[in-house]
Amino acid sequence: MARIPPENPLDKPLEDAVADAIASDLIDGNVVVLDRRDLAKRAALDGFQQGVALAAQVVGEMAADHDSELLREAVEQIRTLPDDVP
Repeated sequence: MARIPPENPLDKPLEDAVADAIASDLIDGNVVVLDRRDLAKRAALDGFQQGVALAAQVVGEMAADHDSELLREAVEQIRTLPDDVP
């Protein structure tokens, strides 16, 4: 039986997200020689992006629960964070 991927990418373990990204590169023909450094960087960036998205979701839920304008502003600041780490 085929495994159904989760609806929300944040529900996916990091190793699955990295494996999916690599498989996508292979299938799409975007293969570049991947060494351990590339894999580690990709895993770190994926983790960072998932953490930012999760933080925005949690703070957004808190803003709704507490009807807090300050928390809504925090959500907007979180969402404007860069997609990668320098």
